[in-house]
Amino acid sequence: MLEACGLAVQLDGAAQARNLPGRPKTDKLDAQRLARLTEMGLLHASFVPPAAIRALRDCTRARTRLVQERTRCWQRLEKLLESALVKVSSVASKLTTESAKDMVKAMIAGQRDPRTLAALARGRMKPSMTT
Repeated sequence: MLEACGLAVQLDGAAQARNLPGRPKTDKLDAQRLARLTEMGLLHASFVPPAAIRALRDCTRARTRLVQERTRCWQRLEKLLESALVKVSSVASKLTTESAKDMVKAMIAGQRDPRTLAALARGRMKPSMTT
């Protein structure tokens, strides 16, 4: 916001200010001290990437958080199924496979017959279900 208003913004590392003598204990005094140190040239500005790179970083961080949340949801589902004595992971490599998704959907719909659930297996999982 400060850059958008036309102000020159400088990002200083806390380690630089911490290593200099005289450390006030309040935020207001601390801000004044940092301003004085910057005026004297004792603090060197850290690199601040351009706005386009910052926006890209924000997007990648948001994507990372979404992927982590998705993983947490799958883990919670697997834990819930195991607490209900349904061990899907012993048959399917992951809950994210289409076969496992179909089985979970059928269980949500009320299907409890193991043979009917096993019939929902697809691909390489199908031969293991018949044995």
